[in-house]
Amino acid sequence: MKKHPGGSRSIKESVRKKTETLPGGRFPMPDKSHARAALQDIPKAKGLTSEDKAKIRSRAERMLGHETAGTKKAKSAFNRMKKKHA
Repeated sequence: MKKHPGGSRSIKESVRKKTETLPGGRFPMPDKSHARAALQDIPKAKGLTSEDKAKIRSRAERMLGHETAGTKKAKSAFNRMKKKHA
């Protein structure tokens, strides 16, 4: 396996390309442990735009099953509507 900057161990290049979040193989997330690591590394990462950070955070939260504020609001609105018409 090829070394990558920031770590002595690496995931396979083919897996990195398939699961990359940003172009160039940055922030690959083949599993939940990589998603957790990505969330922890966002503040330390250099050269990321706010769009890049949002994209990484969104994908990691999706993989981990987190609900965002928007999803919670949509679910509660749906449940209120369902109760109203029941």
